[in-house]
Amino acid sequence: MSEIESRVYDSIDEANRNQWNNLVRQSGKGTVFHRYGWLRAVETGLGKEARHIMVSKGGNPVAVLPNFVDKIELGGINPALERAAERLPMERLVSTDPGYGGPIAGTDTSECLDILFETRQTA
Repeated sequence: MSEIESRVYDSIDEANRNQWNNLVRQSGKGTVFHRYGWLRAVETGLGKEARHIMVSKGGNPVAVLPNFVDKIELGGINPALERAAERLPMERLVSTDPGYGGPIAGTDTSECLDILFETRQTA
């Protein structure tokens, strides 16, 4: 049985373009916003910080979840909360903004989704 692994990429450049795009094509749910070229354009053109997750089985990608780091803006709520937010910058992961993203899986969808959502970046 092949080993299932997950990995967080700080840039799409760390992933294999052909493997990534092949999974997007074969998944049945992939869109242009999941493709390697789109993610690279968002990273380089908009300066977005990436945290893309890939699940592989036997060295072959079986699921991906493109993500970008986005600041949480708390403006307009109240002055005290705004001052706190400036001292404690908060971030969240957003899937492919601009565009539509979300996870895609080519096989073992339920298992792959669990792994994608449980994956943490290691230092």
